[in-house]
Amino acid sequence: MTQINLTRNDIVREREIKYLVHDKLSLDDILNVFMNNDYELANPPHKKSKDEIFYDDEHMTILNRGDVFRESHYRFNNDQTTHDFMYKMQNSNSNKPYVERIEIRAKTNSIDEFKTLFGNNVPQNVQPVLHASMERDYATVQKGDFLVIITLDKTTYTKNDKTYTEYMAEFEDISYVISGIDNDAHLDNVHKLLTKSGLPLELTKQSKYQRGWQKLGNY
Repeated sequence: MTQINLTRNDIVREREIKYLVHDKLSLDDILNVFMNNDYELANPPHKKSKDEIFYDDEHMTILNRGDVFRESHYRFNNDQTTHDFMYKMQNSNSNKPYVERIEIRAKTNSIDEFKTLFGNNVPQNVQPVLHASMERDYATVQKGDFLVIITLDKTTYTKNDKTYTEYMAEFEDISYVISGIDNDAHLDNVHKLLTKSGLPLELTKQSKYQRGWQKLGNY
């Protein structure tokens, strides 16, 4: 079995605000809100697609924890491809608009190799329970020391022969990951900005795994 060594860059604290999109919306519509409020474009818009497999055991232990265990296959608009496994551990404060998770990622060859990293933290008898295909538009904006990755996703969930498609917008402040800056107050301000923007957004704290299972779990 391959020896896997996790580095600091493989384990990060993710903080992001998530919204369901209820009407037609483009990435440019979102970027205009930020540009009109003293943000600058740090990285221009790009596209990528992603196929995901969500894993859980027969008791839905991971779902009930609020965690996520997924395998992802990425395709970028320059035809580059990559593949990894990720486990996200719930660490959110119910009084905050953002979701916080401890994110552990590794480029392993198999799910068994990935599970050896965590011992009993991940249920051992997991299997695929949900699939998702995603088309993503994304860009990064900056204001002072704060960097926010903005993503607009079209996600189609699949379970057995049933599918469900929805749109979601996510705003991840990566300032803490890059430079250790506390981004709590900034994320509160981002949520206030978006709430006043008039964009067709509804705050949610559900992961894509939770969303897909909510819609298709009975099939």
